Amino acid sequence: MTLMSDVMKQWKQVMEKESKILFIVGEPGSGKSELLRRMEFQSGWKYTEAKELLGNSVFEVNREHRPDQARQNLMESVAYLDAKVTIIDNVGILFAPIYNINPVDILVHMSQDHPLVVGWAGHFDGNQLSLDYNGNENFVQYPVSDPIHVFSLQEEN
Repeated sequence: MTLMSDVMKQWKQVMEKESKILFIVGEPGSGKSELLRRMEFQSGWKYTEAKELLGNSVFEVNREHRPDQARQNLMESVAYLDAKVTIIDNVGILFAPIYNINPVDILVHMSQDHPLVVGWAGHFDGNQLSLDYNGNENFVQYPVSDPIHVFSLQEEN
């Protein structure tokens, strides 16, 4: 069982970094969302679903302008929440091809001004995050230079 104290201990280390982002990584059904919802009880922390950050205005612009609109919506929505820490669950939706963005780069950039905890459905091998999306276990692979930014939920034997 993952203890909140373990996550918070790692979070303190993340807060010393330039990019203040912690990916909570686990397979579907591993307890990520439950953990993220418990984290919301920290003072000033706010929980949101990734899809809520995008808004419908992304689809009101031409396809070629959607990446810019999606990026803008993400940044404005997180700023609007005005949280000490923003918790974003179900981040896989941000990788939908219709948005045509690199959400990890956007989230990492945003975390310099707005600390983020992000739920990531997939796995971490120590060097690389792999995202499970629509049944594809390696839909996106993202290299991680500093593993302190990843808290991996392991299945207990």
